[in-house]
Amino acid sequence: MWHTYLLGLLGFQLAHAAIPLARKAVLFPNPSIGRLDPVLQGVVLVRFRNDHVSIRLQNTPPLPLRSIRAEPLLRWEQSLHSGVQRSPLSTAQRSAALQAEEPLLRTFVLEYAEPWEPEYVCKFLQTRCPAVEYAEPYTLATPFFTPNDPLLPRQQLLWTINAFAAWDIGQGDSTVVVGIVDTGVRFTHEDLAGSLWFNRAEIPGNGIDDDGNGYVDDYLGYNFTAAEDQTSPGDPRNFTEGHGTGVAGIAAATLNNGRGIAGIGFRCRFFPVKAAPEGVPAIYYGYQGILYCALMGFAVVNCSWGSQTFSCTNQAVVAYALARGTLVVAAAGNSPVSTTTWYPAGYPGVLGVGNTYPNDALHPLSARGLGTQVLAPGEGAWTTGNDGDSSYTTFGGTSGAAPIVSAAAALVRALHPELSPLQAAALIARTADPVEAANPDWASLLPGRLNLWKLLASPPEEAPGLTLPELVVRTPDGRERRRWRLGDTLWLWIRAQNVLGTGSAVTCRLIRAVDTAETLQLLDSTVTVPLIEADAAVELGPFRARVRRAGTDPILLCAECSDSSSIYWQRLFLPLTPTPDVATFTSAVAALSIADDGALGFSDYPNNTHGIGFRYRDFCGLLYSGGLFAADSLRGKAVGSTPSGFAREHDFTVLKPFLEPEEHSNLLSDAQAPPERRIGLLLRQDILGFDAESSGVIRMLVSAWNLSGITLHGVSIGFLMDWDLGRGGRGDRARFFPEARLPDLDLPHGAEVVEHPGLPSVGGCVVALTQAAEVQCAGLSTRFLYDGDGFSAAEKIRLLTSGTSVQEPDTGDVALVVGVRFPEAWHPEQVRQFVLCFGAAQNSSELAERFRECVRYAKTLTIASSPPRDLPRVTVQDGVLRGELPHEGLWRIELWDLLGRLLWYGERWLPAGSFAAALPALPVGVVLVRLRSGHSSWQQLVTVYP
Repeated sequence: MWHTYLLGLLGFQLAHAAIPLARKAVLFPNPSIGRLDPVLQGVVLVRFRNDHVSIRLQNTPPLPLRSIRAEPLLRWEQSLHSGVQRSPLSTAQRSAALQAEEPLLRTFVLEYAEPWEPEYVCKFLQTRCPAVEYAEPYTLATPFFTPNDPLLPRQQLLWTINAFAAWDIGQGDSTVVVGIVDTGVRFTHEDLAGSLWFNRAEIPGNGIDDDGNGYVDDYLGYNFTAAEDQTSPGDPRNFTEGHGTGVAGIAAATLNNGRGIAGIGFRCRFFPVKAAPEGVPAIYYGYQGILYCALMGFAVVNCSWGSQTFSCTNQAVVAYALARGTLVVAAAGNSPVSTTTWYPAGYPGVLGVGNTYPNDALHPLSARGLGTQVLAPGEGAWTTGNDGDSSYTTFGGTSGAAPIVSAAAALVRALHPELSPLQAAALIARTADPVEAANPDWASLLPGRLNLWKLLASPPEEAPGLTLPELVVRTPDGRERRRWRLGDTLWLWIRAQNVLGTGSAVTCRLIRAVDTAETLQLLDSTVTVPLIEADAAVELGPFRARVRRAGTDPILLCAECSDSSSIYWQRLFLPLTPTPDVATFTSAVAALSIADDGALGFSDYPNNTHGIGFRYRDFCGLLYSGGLFAADSLRGKAVGSTPSGFAREHDFTVLKPFLEPEEHSNLLSDAQAPPERRIGLLLRQDILGFDAESSGVIRMLVSAWNLSGITLHGVSIGFLMDWDLGRGGRGDRARFFPEARLPDLDLPHGAEVVEHPGLPSVGGCVVALTQAAEVQCAGLSTRFLYDGDGFSAAEKIRLLTSGTSVQEPDTGDVALVVGVRFPEAWHPEQVRQFVLCFGAAQNSSELAERFRECVRYAKTLTIASSPPRDLPRVTVQDGVLRGELPHEGLWRIELWDLLGRLLWYGERWLPAGSFAAALPALPVGVVLVRLRSGHSSWQQLVTVYP
């Protein structure tokens, strides 16, 4: 267990490359715990909070691990902050680079001794170590190489991209350098030696860092795997893996030397960075290589590799490279994905490259759509080989396409040195040629194919160049929407940054590029904008669309834009979720997401990308996970939407999501749970809002009906909340919260709080709306969530039947449970209700008062919200709704299907006792009937027969 290990004190700084990453065991992908790519055992990436580490000293704080070594990702003496490194950046560029650099100075590669998988270590560090801002596994990237038949005409790609005409315009410059971060490069090759860039400030082979940049002997390349291979740090060759040599040849093979082939970059130079050890076809030091290229001020860095795993650390490295003026070009991936991306190609600002044959046909395994900004004919490319200094071979995949674009980027940055990385990337995309004629099946998924002549011949300012696009959904009156439903009409806007010239009469056409289920119908698919200003934010729209089918998997939209001059043409790819499954509620100081099925914070734990969690003032990520659960102790059953290990339970069917006409309420059934766990409950959550606009405490009314058909005894309903305060101190502590009680109130109530000295307090409070109920409050370590059986039924029952006795004194990663147990007989179709209040306050005293106010508020609901004693029973037969009502009145009748779609509603004046109301034609199956009159409300599932 976590607490059985001693503290390891880290207070030292190790030399660069002290951790031999290539000697570490590799753990293979395991999607069940969110691992999409291979990761290293015993190594994680850790960023410390700025109040726990000096970026100058880089002295790491104590950690509860038997840590072996810690290596800063970016050392102080390499940084702009140190004042040692000189940079040609302008004042504005330097300011942006300093801002991007600061978090990298707090980021370390950490080697640990425990036999734990890195995902567990990261969760442990993030939640039990206040000094840790975040931690993530060390992911390995894969070179995107595809072997090919060598019979294709050598270098046909040069004609495809119109290279010869382009070289008449610009041949590059020897001061413009492309960093080749890859497996290594055979720099002694006859067709590469003449294109190397030399770091003249370094003396080769003397074992000294002569130029003081933090890298020893980096004269004609740098070797990050020197320790693993027992080779020189200044020798970037890899004699067993030739991927990097092939990449370098495409970009930079020497021209006019009477030998071999012609590299695209002409007079531009390349610098090899070895990021993979001998004999291992995986990139271990890819992002360290990007960082090196940024520190050296290279114009372009080529990354013919990638992984499916998003990383905050790696995104920060990319952002820093862009801020330092280095354009990152990356292979988009050798898998035909279109709605997801590979990284680094998927990070903002990176120029992702897809792969075609020289005849413009897309390679069937090339990525396309999202994460692909341009295509290049990399398949069958003739290039330098690794078998000897005069060997040649063919190459392919997006690995072969990326260096074509990297070399083109070097040429255009040599011709137009004033262009920023984003401007160069936008110009490359803008001047590309459409290739849909050669790819009719994939036309709407493809950007243009690189046209090198057009790139160099086109003045950057003659037309727009849009970058960093995002899709915004609004109402007709302009309000942004976060939720929509089946059948809704959406007003869509494209928000982007124009980094190039002015455009007039720009017309954009929106296309459903990937929507196999036909979830969206485009109603207005074309808009024209009279004027797009240069170097300005842009909004294009509105487009109108209707949601035809439900779905939480994203679809892909393509916006094809052109202007009146026919000079500008560009495709932008934009994901859209047809029917999102989370709702977000806000006050002036707090925001909370709740999934339609009762999960708190996020709907997609452990990825935690659908939702915002819980935010309070300047504190984000306070609620790591949580959710609704229920237990039947007599029958040993339990259901939930709570986390369990590195997965989440999905026992509740959503009968009505948090959508209009009652966007603040949902309706759930545990019918989705397996029979051995199913209790037979219908649950409704009514979000009553934050108790004040300036409050961080939200209120919820929970109503539950017994639909099991039998009388239940001892059923409990509650909520798990894994709060992570995570700033300062030595850990969080959960405790029972008697300060929140009102002794004079006759309704059962109680609360639990999580505290951390000097930080806001968070917690939950429950109030039962009947005296025949027992409050349940627990505070405990989250270890039980991640042990062998996860959040088991036995654990759920224990936490909802022990009153307030489960109070573990541990500090660190803690969770709380609040709920209500109903010990008395619960007959079929009867209702049970309680109020939940939870959230944050500046301190425990304020939180206690917020909770006491919640208790007072709940008292006002005991009459108004109590269901009638005599519950209506209804049936649908022959198109007529029949049943019994407790009183006469104006009743609203609503009919919902099991996907949460409102089928019909109407109002009728109905008598007490028996009634009959004609209905429109309904689909055969199960529907939810809801009856409401005044404070009386009832819902029941009924079957509509043919």
